[in-house]
Amino acid sequence: MKKVWFVVSLIVVTIMMAACGSDAAGDSQDEVEAITIDTSEVMDQIESQISDDMDGETGMFQRVNLTNEEDPMGQMYIDTMGIERNLIASGFGYQSMMNVNSTTIIVLESASTDDVLAVKEGLEAYLENQVNVWSQYLPDQYEKVENNIIKTEGNYLIYITYDNPENIETIFDEAAEAE
Repeated sequence: MKKVWFVVSLIVVTIMMAACGSDAAGDSQDEVEAITIDTSEVMDQIESQISDDMDGETGMFQRVNLTNEEDPMGQMYIDTMGIERNLIASGFGYQSMMNVNSTTIIVLESASTDDVLAVKEGLEAYLENQVNVWSQYLPDQYEKVENNIIKTEGNYLIYITYDNPENIETIFDEAAEAE
């Protein structure tokens, strides 16, 4: 009798998962087509939020355009992510210029829907690098890295290592919803 219930339960769960999977795939495809985010504007809002959170003390942070091939800092981000620059249509990085603060925000637009997964894997590689650095360096900064958020909305991605990552995530979510 237990075997019969197990098989029936397995069939029901499989059918439910298949149904949910097809709906989720359809929804995400619709979202990819509908979302348009200005990555520069989002980064402006993020910088403003960080400035507010830090009472205007953001002089030791810098913004990097990741699509500017002439910028060596942008190339550093790309190299750490381990992706090709042509996978990114637009994007910015924002982080401390001093090696005592792990705050890093990256906002990206992948060049195409097909590139989103590769770009996300690049952000995950970036996170892995940050874990390796901060886990052995400054424990308080490592806590921020442990609370990292990587999120995708359509062709847009955000990487957040910050004291209050939810504040930054809200900016990204609102930009995605506005469109």
